[in-house]
Amino acid sequence: MQERVEKRLGELEAEYEAGQARLAGLDAERAEIEQVQLRLSSIIEVLEDLLVPDEAEADEAEGTADNADGEVPTDDVETDGGLETDGEVSDEDGSAATQAPSYSAAWTSPGSGF
Repeated sequence: MQERVEKRLGELEAEYEAGQARLAGLDAERAEIEQVQLRLSSIIEVLEDLLVPDEAEADEAEGTADNADGEVPTDDVETDGGLETDGEVSDEDGSAATQAPSYSAAWTSPGSGF
């Protein structure tokens, strides 16, 4: 009887050690897979970020294709309670008003203190 118990004990200990070794191998494999997933995630994020400027450039190219002369359209620009269309300003009631002030003179060069 004691021989059978000792034999079974040896079998169980061997099985336990095999399980421990397998778990250690799986832990190592899991750590390796986690590292690969982290690298892939980083690469995906970089590639997605690279696509964003391309979409903006495509939008810009689309906008400049509509405006081939390179000028910025000024139609329907809100100014001082009126609506500016081709340099003419109308009040909210639709009557003609004075010319809208030029704001380009307000721009100053860097370092001018304003």
